[in-house]
Amino acid sequence: MILPTIMVLFSKFTCFSIILSFGLDEDFLKQGLILLPSFFVEGWIIAQVLAMVLNYEADKAYHRQAPSLRPENIAVKGAMVLYVLIKLLSVAILSAPFHMIADKSAETLPTPDIAQEELSLMSELGVYTTSFMILCFACWAFRFLWLYVPLAMGYSVRDFIKRTNSLTSASYILALWMMFMIPIGLAMVLCMQLIFDAFSASSEQELSMLGKFVMAFFQGSFDYLMALASSVGMAYAIASIYNKEDKKVSLW
Repeated sequence: MILPTIMVLFSKFTCFSIILSFGLDEDFLKQGLILLPSFFVEGWIIAQVLAMVLNYEADKAYHRQAPSLRPENIAVKGAMVLYVLIKLLSVAILSAPFHMIADKSAETLPTPDIAQEELSLMSELGVYTTSFMILCFACWAFRFLWLYVPLAMGYSVRDFIKRTNSLTSASYILALWMMFMIPIGLAMVLCMQLIFDAFSASSEQELSMLGKFVMAFFQGSFDYLMALASSVGMAYAIASIYNKEDKKVSLW
């Protein structure tokens, strides 16, 4: 696993170095296009890990008992392509709100008095209701971001969608992802802040070129760690669902 990890980190480092060097920190759409080569490398490695991670698992809750529905090489390739497509879709979803905010800020806003008159209680209730429905839909649809995991493990994607069709199952998937995202995300933010303080000029808050390369390396490392850890954790969760042990297993 050393050589594949080096390949992923090198591709991540190269792509993030380009992003930071050209100041594309806030342009998620361009970031996704630049990171596209690293998505293929990362997806290929993660798919191979998912195909092998449960082969020697002794615990009946996580043992992959069901035979693979397709040859392993085809499953890995399919999972890699699906991983790249999901990553590009995520980039597009993330970039949409920022472009909408930028367009709204460019428009001429009404004066506070006129805006207050136009804003009614019904419109506020409609905004809150719509936001709540969008939040519930996003929570329910979050499971689609992990379709590459059962595919790499040899399971049927359609069967996985049926088994996790309820909002409760989708909430468990979201909670599992947050268990990995929160600590790794906090560690990444702290590390990025330390790098910025160490390599930024004292007179002006601008990161030096060496600091950008260092930040690119650590940002790529944390990004890969987050993707790999959450994917492996999701593989164990999906295996427990197929073994009907998901209500019995313990976190520890």
